[in-house]
Amino acid sequence: DLGDLAQTNGFKPVIVFCPDKDERLAPRPDELEAACRRYGLGFLDLTPVLPDSSYFKHDDHWNRQGHAAAAQALAGYLFDHHLLNAGRKRAS
Repeated sequence: DLGDLAQTNGFKPVIVFCPDKDERLAPRPDELEAACRRYGLGFLDLTPVLPDSSYFKHDDHWNRQGHAAAAQALAGYLFDHHLLNAGRKRAS
């Protein structure tokens, strides 16, 4: 399975939940997060960092603000969980 493959090859998969506009208003994906924990996978929910202003007005795609927020959250997660190369600094 993926957990065994990761352990054998020295990497940690991270599942990133990227909500569309409607999913932001729904309950958090707790079942997905629990499954990730069960299998030793990282999990990042982007819901808290993507307000309505992070999406284009007429569709579910992220605008520039949404992409920047997602990138910052992912970089922070990778840094905080020691998943980046040691020589790199955290993005701010």
